[in-house]
Amino acid sequence: MTKNFKAKGHTNKRMNEEVYAERRQVMDMIYRAKNLLRANGIVMPRIDVRITTMRKDTTTCGSARMGGNLIWIPDATLKQPYLYKVVLHELCHTIWNIEHDQNCKLMHTNVQLDYTDAEAEQIFVNYANTYENNTLFKSWKEKFTSNI
Repeated sequence: MTKNFKAKGHTNKRMNEEVYAERRQVMDMIYRAKNLLRANGIVMPRIDVRITTMRKDTTTCGSARMGGNLIWIPDATLKQPYLYKVVLHELCHTIWNIEHDQNCKLMHTNVQLDYTDAEAEQIFVNYANTYENNTLFKSWKEKFTSNI
């Protein structure tokens, strides 16, 4: 079975040297998150990344396939100082199916600027510990990842 790499509102950029460098920027942040989880005894799955363009009237900073280990990051977001927070936010969606939460700075619908990357990492690790130690999540994860 092949993955559908298209997302509503996103147009995937064709890979070339420039797009590869943009993707590398996001991948470095994913490896940072992966190492953070590894230090806490959690194994992060492989994440597919697509760099996209967005319509001019769209303000989306990123998208994720819920539980699908796939994220889309618009090229405009790559230039923003909050990129790492967006990557962590999308990882929460794609790894653990976490929905938006208006009471959480990391999972808020809109990017919150009043907290540090270190605070974002702590929230990310807290979500990881909560979901990785949840029996229902483990059984769901085993059921849907056993074919991969």
